[in-house]
Amino acid sequence: LLVGIGMFTLYYLALLWLAHAVWLLAVAVRHKWRVAKLMPYLYAYAGALALFLPWLPSFMEQVSNDALAPIGQPMNYEQLSCVLSFNTLYQPTYGLTVVLTAVLLAFTAVVVWSIIKSRHILQKHSDESSLLGMYIGVPIIILMIISLVKSMYTERYLSHVAISLMMLLGVVVAAALSQHIHRAQRIIVLGVV
Repeated sequence: LLVGIGMFTLYYLALLWLAHAVWLLAVAVRHKWRVAKLMPYLYAYAGALALFLPWLPSFMEQVSNDALAPIGQPMNYEQLSCVLSFNTLYQPTYGLTVVLTAVLLAFTAVVVWSIIKSRHILQKHSDESSLLGMYIGVPIIILMIISLVKSMYTERYLSHVAISLMMLLGVVVAAALSQHIHRAQRIIVLGVV
């Protein structure tokens, strides 16, 4: 229901469908699931598609007319770094000052440290953490592939990636900080994150 409704707001949400499908395939292969176990997911995909189908003629008209502004950039290194700066500091790369660059580098160092410190916790919950990772990585990879043919990236098109990024960062930082502390302190750390 949420994905079907979300498509009415941002067509690029379809990239999350694809990210989820890639994740589902990876989990199904890893756990050797039978087709019957996949059926609830397939029903959900079909339901979301059924919700969007009545809008399909309007969608086709919107993407084929000349009313759309020719905005879009290729998903290259510059735009990839812009995904990071825009989704963490809400600044495109051209708006980064020296101080903001230092903040971004420090932030990146904290994230790398957190991933290293929490890797065994992430491995225990690899299905869940990999889902958030897929929600971030798959849309970017798809846009890189599309960019080989046509430039279709603008920062706002990946707004849903920001949500997954923040959720994954919260999980990683909370897991890293809460490993060697007492229960009361762990509750405070989790609350702050």
